[in-house]
Amino acid sequence: MNPFVESQELIPDAAALKTRLDQDGYLFIRHLIPRNTIENVRQQSLAPAKTAGWLKEDKLFKAWDKLNLSQRRLLGTAGVLGAGGSLF
Repeated sequence: MNPFVESQELIPDAAALKTRLDQDGYLFIRHLIPRNTIENVRQQSLAPAKTAGWLKEDKLFKAWDKLNLSQRRLLGTAGVLGAGGSLF
């Protein structure tokens, strides 16, 4: 898988953002969503799997804890805007 193409530098230029979206099918913008919002969605998304016994919470959180601050920032605050306008 190729890394996402970053689009922060295009934010002031709506036409360039539209071109990038049309070309790549998404916009990747770091720090688009606050980290605590991402963490809340993560917790809510994983809750059914945890309740069903599919996850071992200690292993899941230990893996997160092993990440350095830069890795957490990358995973926890980046947003990808899809061509349909959805954030995923």
